[in-house]
Amino acid sequence: MNYELLMVDDDELFLVLNKRELVKSGFHLEPKSFLDAENALTHLKTLDQPDKKTLVFLDINMPQMDGWQFLKKLRELNLLQKIRHVLVTSSTDPKDKIIAKDYPEIIGFLEKPIDKYMLKDLSEGEAFQQFLNT
Repeated sequence: MNYELLMVDDDELFLVLNKRELVKSGFHLEPKSFLDAENALTHLKTLDQPDKKTLVFLDINMPQMDGWQFLKKLRELNLLQKIRHVLVTSSTDPKDKIIAKDYPEIIGFLEKPIDKYMLKDLSEGEAFQQFLNT
């Protein structure tokens, strides 16, 4: 894969299930899991490869730092150049999709649990293809 994939979710079961689906479907062979946004942020800050593309599957509702706070922090740290996000959430709040439109770095919005059909649609979408080709 020519990009790194991070999964950020406070639910360990969803991380296990999503990782299995990502690998089984061939979407990504080595996704990395983080149980909280702070650890994922620390990982992103330590990357010293400015050309390395990163895709983050990000849960919205998490304790300590939620998905929106995580995105704001990345903006503050100017770490968004090669990072794109897919929101993966169980939230049914329509406001989340509206707020997501304010973040051009969000290239997808998936409802839990993910499946191979969602991943296929995402991978064939224009935003994902642009991410791969930048």
